[in-house]
Amino acid sequence: MTWRLEDIERDWIGPEVSAVAVSPDSVIAAFDRTERTLGREWIEKSRISVGNIVRGVSPTLRVVNMVKSWRFWKM
Repeated sequence: MTWRLEDIERDWIGPEVSAVAVSPDSVIAAFDRTERTLGREWIEKSRISVGNIVRGVSPTLRVVNMVKSWRFWKM
């Protein structure tokens, strides 16, 4: 599945994707790459805390930062 900004805003961060300090295109690319590498299940589980789905900047950045960490280690 290819992620769309509308999906990320609706299900993850809300309408203010600009609250994340990376471009919307980078957020979409991070979700796409993480899904290809770790799977959709990892993405969904990454935002569960104490059995509840968490939305907002923090879980969204968890996915974005996962991709950034891969770039660091591949340098």
